[in-house]
Amino acid sequence: MMKHPHQVLHRLQRLHSMKLKEKGISLFHQIIDKEYDCQMEIWYIRWLLKLYVYYFEMTLVKIAALFKIFVLVVLAYKWMIEEWFE
Repeated sequence: MMKHPHQVLHRLQRLHSMKLKEKGISLFHQIIDKEYDCQMEIWYIRWLLKLYVYYFEMTLVKIAALFKIFVLVVLAYKWMIEEWFE
């Protein structure tokens, strides 16, 4: 669960000694790094999903186009065969 920056800062202000403040500051950076990593992972997953959806749509368009070409070729051969046997 991500904490609000004000909560983290308030937690740091409560630390009294310099040693504890240094630990708190490193903890603060760790929290920020984890949140940044999560955001990057979410962005990466969204980007991959968009890419997959794009390629899936393009594949469907290609399949539909190939099917139309196949139908036209079959109809052309049918008409040619009908012309030959008339």
